[in-house]
Amino acid sequence: MGFAGPGVEALRAGADVSLRTLYKYFPSREAMVVGALRHRDRVYTGWIGVTVLLITGRR
Repeated sequence: MGFAGPGVEALRAGADVSLRTLYKYFPSREAMVVGALRHRDRVYTGWIGVTVLLITGRR
C-alpha cells in the first residue's frame, strides 16, 4: 500500500496509539509520513551495517 494510501486513522491503528498521542508527536499527516520514512531509513541502514559486518567479518 505504501504511505500514500493509508489515512490518519489507519496510521493511528498501526501505531496502536490514540489520535491525541499521534498528533502530539506528529502534528500533520505529512509529519507522520516523514517520521515513518525516517524510521524505515534507520532500520534499513542498521540492517545494512550488520550485514556488511557479518559478510566482511569486521568488528
